[in-house]
Amino acid sequence: MIDRGCESLSDRQKFVFDKHVVNKCATRECARCGDDIHWSEMLGAYDNGGLCGWCHHMREKVQEE
Repeated sequence: MIDRGCESLSDRQKFVFDKHVVNKCATRECARCGDDIHWSEMLGAYDNGGLCGWCHHMREKVQEE
């Protein structure tokens, strides 16, 4: 899937991927600003409470002050 994209998955593989990865781990919208979260940021958003990269950066910056 990573090498050839979602289109390379069979229907059954896509069902499993959607059920166990996308529906559980995907954070589609930032919890703070509401912007869409890109695939490349989703794992980070999942780990940081649902924030996009910018909002996470700003939260960390405020906590440092």
